[in-house]
Amino acid sequence: MRRLPLRTGRRMGRSWARAAGILGLVALMAACSRTPELTYQQHREAAREAYQSENYKSYLQHTLAAQNFSPHHQGLIYNAAGGYALLGQPADAMRELRRLAAMGLSFNLMGDADFRSLTQLRPFQTILTDMAMNRVAIIASRRWMVVAAPEAHIEGIAYDPVDKMTYFGAVRKRKILYQTNAGERGDFSRPGDSLMAVLGLAIDAKQRTLWAATAALPQMENFAAGRDGQSALVAYHLDTGKKLSEFRPDTGDGRYYGFNDLAVARDGTVYVSDSRGTIWLLPPGRSQLRLLFMAQESFQGLALSDDDGTLFAAAYGSGIWRFDLATQTGNLLPYGLNASLLGVDGLARHNGYLIGVQNGLRPYRILKMEISAGLDSITAITVMERNHPDYGEPTLGQMIDGKFVYVANSPWAKYDDSGALSLRAQLDDIVILSLPLD
Repeated sequence: MRRLPLRTGRRMGRSWARAAGILGLVALMAACSRTPELTYQQHREAAREAYQSENYKSYLQHTLAAQNFSPHHQGLIYNAAGGYALLGQPADAMRELRRLAAMGLSFNLMGDADFRSLTQLRPFQTILTDMAMNRVAIIASRRWMVVAAPEAHIEGIAYDPVDKMTYFGAVRKRKILYQTNAGERGDFSRPGDSLMAVLGLAIDAKQRTLWAATAALPQMENFAAGRDGQSALVAYHLDTGKKLSEFRPDTGDGRYYGFNDLAVARDGTVYVSDSRGTIWLLPPGRSQLRLLFMAQESFQGLALSDDDGTLFAAAYGSGIWRFDLATQTGNLLPYGLNASLLGVDGLARHNGYLIGVQNGLRPYRILKMEISAGLDSITAITVMERNHPDYGEPTLGQMIDGKFVYVANSPWAKYDDSGALSLRAQLDDIVILSLPLD
């Protein structure tokens, strides 16, 4: 689920996270003892102020201190490289830039005055070439479906293997659409259902139930500021289209929520992610959501292990979390330094590995993440797709017949900072891509 972008704190900084995403990094603070005198956010703010006052030594010091909390954060690596360059330390600057290139990332280095002192150096030219290569498209998907409803703003997708019907969550139009393989499209939800923006969808084919995660967002029609922070898990009967029930979260502290994605276990338990820091579950037959986990994270896509004993969650500001459902404990999965798992949105599991839609950095990518036998670390990361020509902003998807099927061009970039659709925006039909995995 998209939020307003958060800048890196520099004048040329990129947008790395959804609004709550940076809070995921704060969750690491308690475990870090190397910089006890300042928090992560305080170091970031101090770095910003030092940069603005051209105190580049202090800027670099605070940036490196912030890296102690999040060594994989590409924005911090980039800022550190700029700090080294400004201080006349080209070897250190290019070491950091090579890390970014090795992560598969690409930046407009020539457009950043901080790196002006490096432009004539041969190693810097090599880095530019490597980053240019990181922008070269890797195309492995084919079009699976085109949904001629650009004004709806589709975010999530679900497929019913019984009726061979595909369902879509509409953010702007606040409804659920369906489309057949033959292209017949219509509204599944009804005007009186009072849905908010519809994001993630999931189907329990056995129970003939369609589950939808909804949240009040500025991008939806008829948004009112007083509704901000409202979310619900909604259930529909697949065969009748009847709205069966609606469940609202409540921790009793007036907390705001942003439900955005779902996973359904084989026993019918539903798990819901919240971009504002919680994971919820709804056991079969229960009438109230139960809080599973709370952290300062922006939780996005969800996926269950093969035995339904472990829940994986993409945290936009930090990486992939693992939740042991028996003990109801969670932790961030470690992975190699020459990789970045920030900005992962959609998530799916297939044949023992995870598939992630990484839309929080450029270029947009689909990642394959191999998990250790004990499900306690990520052992390898492979870019399966990158810079597909149909990309707008790829978001959520699911496994269908051995393929990862996902939304390729959700139109988040068409809105202004207030959530209003830009008057100049040209909306495109929504493209659904299919990435073969078997």
